[in-house]
Amino acid sequence: MKIKLYSPSLPLAAYIKYFWVLESCGETHSELVYPTGNFQLLFHYKIPFCNVFANGTKIPQAQFLVSGQKSSYSNVMTYQQHGVVGVELYPFAAFAFFPFPLSEFLNQAPELSDIYSDWNHYIWEFLDCENAQERIQIVESFLNSKLYKSDQRDFRLVQSCLVEMAKENGQIAIHQLGQQYNLSERSLERLFNQQVGISPKKYSEILKFNNAMDLIKSQTHLSLTEIGYLSGYYDQSHFIKSCKQYSGQTPSSLRKLCA
Repeated sequence: MKIKLYSPSLPLAAYIKYFWVLESCGETHSELVYPTGNFQLLFHYKIPFCNVFANGTKIPQAQFLVSGQKSSYSNVMTYQQHGVVGVELYPFAAFAFFPFPLSEFLNQAPELSDIYSDWNHYIWEFLDCENAQERIQIVESFLNSKLYKSDQRDFRLVQSCLVEMAKENGQIAIHQLGQQYNLSERSLERLFNQQVGISPKKYSEILKFNNAMDLIKSQTHLSLTEIGYLSGYYDQSHFIKSCKQYSGQTPSSLRKLCA
């Protein structure tokens, strides 16, 4: 299995972190997928992945899909040859392509053509491409056609809030964030549900968990107690609870998994 990253072209670089392309030649593979706070679009040009949920339910992914915000985890399985172009959007950016409350996507992965039927006009051209660059050009052409100018004041406001939250790795009180931007907690929650797809409190929790995951992966010399403290968990029980909620694993199991 191999994965490659590609930079988006202008003007999409303001909204897309990167494109990723993954291909496999038939080996069975399983990967834990946990909430990151980002939206993704997936464009399968071979056999789609299969999502395996905590209760054991297996659901094949749609061939072309929108992957909204997640509040829980799943495992992604591959059994046959597969190839996919992924679009990793900035957390504030999906609203620029889908002008309706993004909370409707929470824990959902709808077929792209159910939202935009004109994607069907691009499918055969996409499937006939010979390489990743050609496929990405098709996806960029489609996304450029969907990019629209939202209320720039609210758009930039949410973007600034997310930057502040990321700086603190989620360790910022929501009421303080609202005061900083002269917003009530209720107004801030409305904006987040509309333009991010999840509440500011939940987004903050996901940032904390992802920071802990980064430390587990990179700071192998630190104890799990130290990692929990650095990530903003005030006791080990809260750290364990968060890890189980967002990954289905304990911190010690995650460390073994990452190793």
